[in-house]
Amino acid sequence: MTDLKRRIPAAFLAAALLLPGAVHNTLPITTTLAQQAARRRRGGGGGGGKKGGRSPIARPLRMGMFKPGKGAPGGGARPRTPPGARGAPHEHPRGINDQQQKGHIKGTPQYDNRRKQGKPTSTWNGDESFANAHTFEAWYKGTPDSRRPEVRVYDYGPGHVTGYSPQGQPQHKVKVHMNNEGMIHGHPK
Repeated sequence: MTDLKRRIPAAFLAAALLLPGAVHNTLPITTTLAQQAARRRRGGGGGGGKKGGRSPIARPLRMGMFKPGKGAPGGGARPRTPPGARGAPHEHPRGINDQQQKGHIKGTPQYDNRRKQGKPTSTWNGDESFANAHTFEAWYKGTPDSRRPEVRVYDYGPGHVTGYSPQGQPQHKVKVHMNNEGMIHGHPK
């Protein structure tokens, strides 16, 4: 009996779709307005990037479960970072962000790419271990920026050259940045 109940609506729908004219207007609307809006917002097909279509969030958007930039249904806006201020004195970094750190070390592919792109960059006065040691030391001993708690600056003084400016001038400070994942990178300042 239940199998028959499933077949009748499917058969009716298939037959109604074959009929011309106004019959189509009597069929129930199968998509919600949220689903239609998600389809318009999603853009074309392809990968999951911007306007790329099938990202991990595309299906919940199609289903109308939540809107981008919002939390669960009925909730407020999602916080930008986990609770607790990034860069708080008690917060320990998870590690060094190698990709960004190597952009300030001469001889690395990341540094060469920055030069090719015409981005002036300060360089460390040593190798990667020198840069990492100074970055961690500056994070723990540095002064947090009052407006940007994820940034710290530490001054080693005029007797200690940490690196060189794009113009070749010696630098004595180190500036350290922490990203949303808790990874840090530093550069001479």
